[in-house]
Amino acid sequence: MALSDHCIFTGRDGELDGTTLDEMRALVAMLAAEDRIVIHLHGGLVADKAAKAKAKELIPEYLAAGAYPVFFIYRTGLVDIVRNNLHEAYQEKIFKKLLATLMKFVVGKLTTVGGAKATGTLQTPRDLAVAIELTKAQSGEEPYQDLEPVSDLKDLTDEEEKLLTGALAADVEFQEEIQAIVNGATSDQETEVVAKGVTTLHRLSSKTIMSPEVVNELVDDAREKDSKGILLTAKLLVRVGRIFVRVVSRFVKKRDHGPYTTVVEELLRELYLANAGGAVWGIMKQETADTFQAGSKDSIRGGSTFVRQFGEMLKQTNRNPEVTVVAHSLGSVFACNLIEHLARAREDASHPLPSTFALENLILLAPAVEYELFAKTVSKRAGLFRHVRMFALNDDLEAGYWEVPFVYPRSLLYLVSGVFEEENGGRSAFDRPLLGMQRYFTRTDVYKDKDVTSVRKFFGQVPHGLVWAVGDQGPGRASDAIRHGGFDDAKGTNGAAVPRKTIDSILHILREGMP
Repeated sequence: MALSDHCIFTGRDGELDGTTLDEMRALVAMLAAEDRIVIHLHGGLVADKAAKAKAKELIPEYLAAGAYPVFFIYRTGLVDIVRNNLHEAYQEKIFKKLLATLMKFVVGKLTTVGGAKATGTLQTPRDLAVAIELTKAQSGEEPYQDLEPVSDLKDLTDEEEKLLTGALAADVEFQEEIQAIVNGATSDQETEVVAKGVTTLHRLSSKTIMSPEVVNELVDDAREKDSKGILLTAKLLVRVGRIFVRVVSRFVKKRDHGPYTTVVEELLRELYLANAGGAVWGIMKQETADTFQAGSKDSIRGGSTFVRQFGEMLKQTNRNPEVTVVAHSLGSVFACNLIEHLARAREDASHPLPSTFALENLILLAPAVEYELFAKTVSKRAGLFRHVRMFALNDDLEAGYWEVPFVYPRSLLYLVSGVFEEENGGRSAFDRPLLGMQRYFTRTDVYKDKDVTSVRKFFGQVPHGLVWAVGDQGPGRASDAIRHGGFDDAKGTNGAAVPRKTIDSILHILREGMP
């Protein structure tokens, strides 16, 4: 089994990288004899090596079900980047200091009846109590997991925000850590780049992986000191105050991810965003769109080239095979871009793709696509696929394991939703609705915007359109995945069993049709 018979490799800007034009032509030529084809779009967690291993694992499974598999393998490896960088941030003294201080005041705000306005101060826990609670993370228990906010919780007041920033301004240990970061700063930014040109780390100080713009602010502040020679940290204190405000606001709006997780998310968004993984996530999403742009002699885009060659093959052979798209995690963004490109190709009289072409099945596995994009897809392009089914974790599982051990006690989708996604203005978003997260389907009292509502309505009209793991509704409608990365597992290592009901459901759909 040659991977080139089944895989299309792309790199920067979605250009062919590891697959030649002749190899793609040969792959498409093999599709001419097939009645069923499955296009598999993997997620963003896995690195290239793992993506190739996954293809080798699934190729015989798909072939045995009577479908010829085609895999797009593109720039990935997010989970390794995230784990490495977040672990490094978590080891920093400044991160630990800010986390502990924020937790102390957030817990005080969430539990003080009437807030500081009524009591004159927040009833914050002792520093030792906070430290003990935070050590729970080392044993896989989420700190403050059972904390219930007071029923009359209101947004943070200016006075309450000043309680936090004033405490930090007077904290000698905090000042010493800032001074160390400033002393370790350099005018030459250090970067780390992985395969295919993705920059994974921007470091401006040897003492921290805070975003370069934050470090620059600290250096600017360090040029001024008060009458006692104490370092001024005005800009940083403003940022920390914003974190406190946003955390409380999210609780008031019921859009929090729990006390500890929400504080970690807002701390990363405000101070570490450049290195937390958000930039890499954005690059990977963009390249799933770029691959469908028009290419040139010197820039062959994998997606658009494949669709054109596939269209030419269909036109020449006058065949109409059943085509299924299986998209895992970030692959769901790829799938939406593919569907949009197919739609435009059908409408283009000069494009060889038949105007009647449509996918037989769209199968989504823990999709990381925003509701906004998916709502656009189903509202404008629903005619491009005849059947759809989504397999995803129930929220207890989604929120029940540590994607980044000791640091982040939720799944990758929670991290993407809470830190990596952007608002329309390009700013980092919080609690951004993602299709594969059950909370946005079930919490109808909180999530009411038109995109979420329209997608709920769409799936409400699709028989058996949603399968929440762990669940078994019969053949083709079962999943026993318990982690985000487990939906496309077909076999374990050294003979170990894996949860593979999702794959078995997909194979059933390929053999028997969508039940």
